[in-house]
Amino acid sequence: MMRPPGIDDEGWERYQLMLELIFQGNQPIEFYVRVVDQNGEPVVGARLELRLSGVDTDKVLAKFPHMNMGEEQTNWTNMVYSDADGWVRLKGIAGNYLRVWSISKEGYLSKYQDNIAGGVIYETNSIVQTGHVQTTGELTMDALDPKKGYTFRLSKIK
Repeated sequence: MMRPPGIDDEGWERYQLMLELIFQGNQPIEFYVRVVDQNGEPVVGARLELRLSGVDTDKVLAKFPHMNMGEEQTNWTNMVYSDADGWVRLKGIAGNYLRVWSISKEGYLSKYQDNIAGGVIYETNSIVQTGHVQTTGELTMDALDPKKGYTFRLSKIK
């Protein structure tokens, strides 16, 4: 990034530090869940709607320092599907918040309603909060462990 005209060395250092702190808002996101039926069998092709948020680096670079606090955030929706073993593995993206919004599969009933998970907040080198999942208890740290994963249960319609 080019140094804007009229900024002295001290101002430029502060400018760079502020940008670094803003960009730290994006952390690597890893999230693992498994979808099974009432008998514990994997559900293939279950759709999870994930709502994510993070820092829009392009917007920051284009508007900084002339932007309001919070303008750097962007939100997006990501649809993911369970594999042959019922797993959904999300990694390779960056952001600061992940929320499971819905889970569904044709031919199955879900006890989960929209906005089912309170979410996971990702901060620099740590996870600071995991939220609740309605009707199922805690969205545990298992959702962050690729070997355990968090389990969602759907009931097959007979």
